[in-house]
Amino acid sequence: MDRERIYREIFEHSEIGVYQTLIEGGVIEANPAMARMFGYDTPIEFSQAIGRRNDRLYVRPADREWHIGELKRSGRVSNHVCEMLRRDGSRFWISDSTTLAQDGKGNASILGTMVDVTDLVQSQRAFREAEARYRSIIDNALEGVYISSLDGRMMVANRALAEV
Repeated sequence: MDRERIYREIFEHSEIGVYQTLIEGGVIEANPAMARMFGYDTPIEFSQAIGRRNDRLYVRPADREWHIGELKRSGRVSNHVCEMLRRDGSRFWISDSTTLAQDGKGNASILGTMVDVTDLVQSQRAFREAEARYRSIIDNALEGVYISSLDGRMMVANRALAEV
């Protein structure tokens, strides 16, 4: 199998969204995973629906502006996490890694990969909320509460214990 065909197979069958866009907006190419991530059946449908308005994909258009600015400044962006919009208006979180590509004629485009990290972002948020609840319960307990390590070092102590 020749290289171009191998790369095409990887592009078409990857579970990660792979794409090429114009800096000013507009999808040049996207793989099926990218289209599905945004709620479209095919890459062509995705590309046609977006047109030259890539900013419509972002919950906060300032995220795209930051991304483009950083890409122009350094030539690449790794793992930029931001919230996006699906076709149906639902929100999801992605991690986007991109590089600025030149075609030899002075034309620049963005090559990128995108991964849906919604579950990870939601898990981190739930963990922070649970930790805040835990700290609130411990800090507001009327009795002294502490947690120590196995060697006797005090790791956590609440205000009531500190007052004693």
